[in-house]
Amino acid sequence: MLLGLGLPEWVTIVGLLGGLWLTFRIMARASLAYEKARQARDSEIDKGSGHLESQSQGPQRKEEK
Repeated sequence: MLLGLGLPEWVTIVGLLGGLWLTFRIMARASLAYEKARQARDSEIDKGSGHLESQSQGPQRKEEK
C-alpha cells in the first residue's frame, strides 16, 4: 500500500487522528458552554440576585442551640 504501510497501520493512523480531532472538538464545545454559563451567572449576580451566591457556598449548616 501507500508508503509501505498495510491496511491495519492506516486504520490505526486514521483512528488516532480522528480521535484527536474529536477530542479537540469536544473540548472546544465544552469551553464555549462553560464561558456562556459563566457569563450568565455573572450577569445574574450583577443584577443583585443573591440566590446563586448562596448555592455556590454549598449546603448551610443549622446552628445547634
